[in-house]
Amino acid sequence: MKLNKTIIAGLIFAFALGLVIADGRRLTRIEEEQTRALRLLPFAAEDINRISITRRGEPLELRREGETWRILRPVVANAEARAIGDLLYYLENEQRTPDRDLPDERRAAYGLAVPPLIVSIQAEGTDDAFGFAIGGDTAAHGRVYARFNDTAAASETGSRVGEFFTVSDDLRDQLMASAYDYRDKALFAFDATEAESVSLTFEGRSTQIDRGEAGWSIERPAAMRADETEMTRMLSEFQATRAVDFVNTDTLTLSNYGLDAPAMIATIERPGESEPERSTLLVGHRRVDSESPSYYAMRLGRDSVFSVPQPIVRSLRASIDELRARNLFTLRADEATSLTLEFGPKSVQLGLDSGGAWALGEPAPAELDQNFTNALMNKIIGLRAVGFAKTQPSESDAGLDDPRLRIIVGDAGGARREGFETGKLTRVGGREFVYARRLGETDILLLDSGEPGAFFLHRDDFLDKTIFHFDRKLVARIEIADNSAAINFERREQMWIGKNDKGDEYQLSANAIEALLLRLLALKWKRILNPELERDATLLKTQRVEEPKITYRFIDSGGEELAVLGQGENNDSSVFLGADRERYYEVSKDEFVEFFNSVRGLISSR
Repeated sequence: MKLNKTIIAGLIFAFALGLVIADGRRLTRIEEEQTRALRLLPFAAEDINRISITRRGEPLELRREGETWRILRPVVANAEARAIGDLLYYLENEQRTPDRDLPDERRAAYGLAVPPLIVSIQAEGTDDAFGFAIGGDTAAHGRVYARFNDTAAASETGSRVGEFFTVSDDLRDQLMASAYDYRDKALFAFDATEAESVSLTFEGRSTQIDRGEAGWSIERPAAMRADETEMTRMLSEFQATRAVDFVNTDTLTLSNYGLDAPAMIATIERPGESEPERSTLLVGHRRVDSESPSYYAMRLGRDSVFSVPQPIVRSLRASIDELRARNLFTLRADEATSLTLEFGPKSVQLGLDSGGAWALGEPAPAELDQNFTNALMNKIIGLRAVGFAKTQPSESDAGLDDPRLRIIVGDAGGARREGFETGKLTRVGGREFVYARRLGETDILLLDSGEPGAFFLHRDDFLDKTIFHFDRKLVARIEIADNSAAINFERREQMWIGKNDKGDEYQLSANAIEALLLRLLALKWKRILNPELERDATLLKTQRVEEPKITYRFIDSGGEELAVLGQGENNDSSVFLGADRERYYEVSKDEFVEFFNSVRGLISSR
């Protein structure tokens, strides 16, 4: 019996749920139908093939030809795809809000007696144009009055001729855009950043740059690597720069603009389906009637002249030295697996170990500062020449017959080894530079005089100079002892308790303990003292390192020592420390003072 009741209850619930879902779908369908009914256009924007807009008597006519839109009036020109896309978006998504019928005598009050904006739209597959007019602002913010122009437009939307409605002022503003706003203002026929080949001609000098698997390379007037950064910048500038101030005449006299024999020509190519697509920009005379410097230009195959700003002209005039590669390495930092620094008779060699960490080769391996080494590698790989020697000096004059510095970087397996060497200082235009050249090349480069000095490094410069390595969270007790007294700091749950040699206890600031531990772990040595050398042995005795005047012990919860630090005597610039009871260090006095002040602050807080 209970089972039957359960089944009946389930059926009732399922039936009720079905009714709710069905009603929800019905309401959604009604809402969608109402939304469609209030759309401004009765067809999709993608079906539109002609748009005529009259703004205060001035016509603008746009027509679609295949995949391209053209301006037919007031000028004949290609339209910009982005501007047309914005217009079609506004038209397709515009929702009209019905308003009351207004008598004819009220049309003037709502700006519709002589509408400032009249629109006619032709859709594919329709015989009649769809038209509406837009008038003045309504009392509601962001809305303007409108009405359909003819019976066809009204009937297609279920409205009556003369019936008023409102649309957004955003649509009105979009429709008021000028012919210039809709013109295609791109300098090239396609996205310039997609170019695989660039040809620049200036005053009879021709430069050809092609992109291959290894990047950009200059092919003419001489074969050499092109600068990837400069090529990216140039093509981005080509793409971002827009034409301004169009000049339109029925019969252009190109000589008037210096375009019959242009001073500058830029041609770019990109791969096409069957053959490369090519687009060419011609640049002629400088404009004398412009407030900001600009030049007349036109796209080859087009019949309109426009202006381009002066910065783009500087790129078109780029010299070989501006385009050729200035980076000293083509390897990326993440590809580098070995580094060799050579200066005079000294040399440092590093390589990645099996775990991906930097390690020293000969002499005996030691733990390296990975952050320092990675930062150095990034700096080396990122080096760029600041220029090229206009008159190539001899090898001896440049000091490259006996290089001051040589840096070599290799990748895994040694398949690629790249590097450079530096020579003498030189002065150009009041600035000092260093002569340099890439290994295996003859061209002499100029480096900023301040850069090579950062790479005269010794073995010790790469070492990890941190004295202590432990997790500060493991510290449970700190013991400080000098010749006369002992003080202990002990962790108890979330608190730290201090205790002197008399047994007095007091609570400490956990933040102060944290600061002390951070400063301990930040201590770095300037020099490791060698007890076997007489000089260092004397230091160990005179500076009380072997028998320190103060000893600091850091102990974990199990009673094991995490670190032991013995403080020796001070001299003018250093403090001598003993650590781990066996190794002795010289550290910066300033660095140690921060640690010591933290200890003194804890002691004085009792």
